[in-house]
Amino acid sequence: MLKVEVYVPRPHLERVLFNIGKEGLLHLVDVKEDFHDEVAKGFLKPIDVSARLYKISLLSARVERISSILNLTSSRPSEGLREEDVLSFSVSDCEAYLDFVERSLSSGDESAMERVREEHGEKVVRLNALLKALEALESAKAKAAETPNVAIFSGWLPKKLLRTFTDIVGRACDGCYVIKYEEPKAHGEAHREVKAPSLMRNPSWTKVYEGLVKGLGTLNYREIDPTIVWFFTFPIFFGLMFPDVGHGLVLLAFSIPLYYLKKKGFKGGEISNYIVQGAPVLIACAITSTIFGLIFGEFLGNPYSEHHPFHIFGLNPFSGTLAQFRELALSILGLPQEFHVLEPRGAIALLKLTIYVAIFHITLGLVFSVINKVRLKEYKEAIVGPGLWLWLYLGAGIAFIIYRSRLISAALGGDLMVFVLIWLPFIVMFVARSIFIGFLDGFGESLDHFIASLSNTISYARLFAFAIVHAVLSDVFLAVDHGLYKMIGAPFIGAVAGTMFFVFFEIVFVFFQALRLHWVEHGTKFLIADGVPFQPFTIKP
Repeated sequence: MLKVEVYVPRPHLERVLFNIGKEGLLHLVDVKEDFHDEVAKGFLKPIDVSARLYKISLLSARVERISSILNLTSSRPSEGLREEDVLSFSVSDCEAYLDFVERSLSSGDESAMERVREEHGEKVVRLNALLKALEALESAKAKAAETPNVAIFSGWLPKKLLRTFTDIVGRACDGCYVIKYEEPKAHGEAHREVKAPSLMRNPSWTKVYEGLVKGLGTLNYREIDPTIVWFFTFPIFFGLMFPDVGHGLVLLAFSIPLYYLKKKGFKGGEISNYIVQGAPVLIACAITSTIFGLIFGEFLGNPYSEHHPFHIFGLNPFSGTLAQFRELALSILGLPQEFHVLEPRGAIALLKLTIYVAIFHITLGLVFSVINKVRLKEYKEAIVGPGLWLWLYLGAGIAFIIYRSRLISAALGGDLMVFVLIWLPFIVMFVARSIFIGFLDGFGESLDHFIASLSNTISYARLFAFAIVHAVLSDVFLAVDHGLYKMIGAPFIGAVAGTMFFVFFEIVFVFFQALRLHWVEHGTKFLIADGVPFQPFTIKP
């Protein structure tokens, strides 16, 4: 992102802003903030647009009312905005025209309304668009300043658009211009006072995940954007908590029509629109649920249980190539070949897997935090803050991998390896922070991060817990003795009714649990999210 200052001849200001607005390139800022002293001394004068802007707003309201009476919408055919129409617009001529149209409608006669609609409908629609553009243009001019001969405006511009921006300005003012630009300062008071707006740039296939990131706030300009990482980890977490081939396919069947509606530009209520726009996330979650269901051996519950339809009819959904894939996946994940989440050995193995996932995810968040500090050139903070915490957490993670269930006894028993991996980084963290931020604050932060390392890791056990809950609930609805089979009397109907009853609610719960792990345990490690969104000045035709 570049901070640009543009100097153009005063008569060309409107033309330059109009052409910039058509392309939507520049995030305008009030130039008077950058030239406060010059304005105070009278060298620069703010551009007063209040009177003209007020008149244009009144005209726009009148056109909106006429459009409502004639039942006109912007979807009616209309020409694009032309530069000459904007620059030669006359308030008095527009007032006279609207007076004429309103007099024609004053009788309230249906035939008169139809005649006005036929004769003036298209022009009213174009006039409505023109007035909206003029309102935006006048508001943009209010952020500029002028001398008797020169107009000045400033804003933020994506670096790769500098050449395009320069060409547009040059054409609009016949090559008579000056553009100054600089990159935002990375540290110090200037960084805190003037925030560069942030523009998230991600591949199109990850765009929907930007909404999950924005849920924490607007990213700071120099913060790492985790959208691509979350594109992979969010569905994986969902699949770990909702592992079932059948239920994953049910979710997929529900998500595909939503994706079709999204492609068709569906606009519904606030909640329904969120669901439709999030269809790609649901599809990804459905796919990972199906994959983990295959790995965990779940197909509408445990197909090997005595009351499952597959078992009753002698069917095995996990045979042949699928069985080979399952064996390979179980080996990669470190799970036993005879794995099932409701068996003690399988449950313990899954719990260990979730701890490994926690170590990876939290470590990644701390690495991102160190990178963010380095980007801001806050090197001391990078080392004393997330750097030392990363050392402590990595050491604890390595100690867990080595000692596993013996870790607590080894930590309390004075084991040398545990001292080097856990207690040494904690002591260094405490001493370093006590030196830089004081004894009490240093001890408090160090203890807080030590406890957070443990509590955050334990929080990932929800991946294990919800997988267990899912398996239990699936089994309940298939149980002959007390499930829906006996209550309804038909195994197929019971399976369908039970599945539809809890799948929807479990999807909602699991989705929010995956979101919590990304927001709280992971995102808060490195995201401050105190930025300003990039909002380019735009004039839409």
